[in-house]
Amino acid sequence: MKVVPTTTAKVFDAVKVFAMAHETPTYGYIEKRVGLPPRVVQQRLYAIWKWCASMGYPHLNAIVVKANTMRPGQGYTPNGHEISESEFQSMKDKVYAFQWESITFPN
Repeated sequence: MKVVPTTTAKVFDAVKVFAMAHETPTYGYIEKRVGLPPRVVQQRLYAIWKWCASMGYPHLNAIVVKANTMRPGQGYTPNGHEISESEFQSMKDKVYAFQWESITFPN
């Protein structure tokens, strides 16, 4: 079994707070909140996406956005292509409707 760094759980918890509040955090905010550089946060968000998909959960990472566009970065292509505005809204709606309170990322 692959060991996931505990920093992934920290990123997960930081994003989860926003999901429960129905808000979209920026990459920069998450980076500052957890004290990690951009590349590491991107890697952790990828791990969160893979884990959420394997569990059948909405893509929690989808609500993290770039400050200048208020959309996920170009690297977020869950369907093999950049998501449309309607796909993004649908993903956000699923994330916001999900009951994240009791979900914890495995350490």
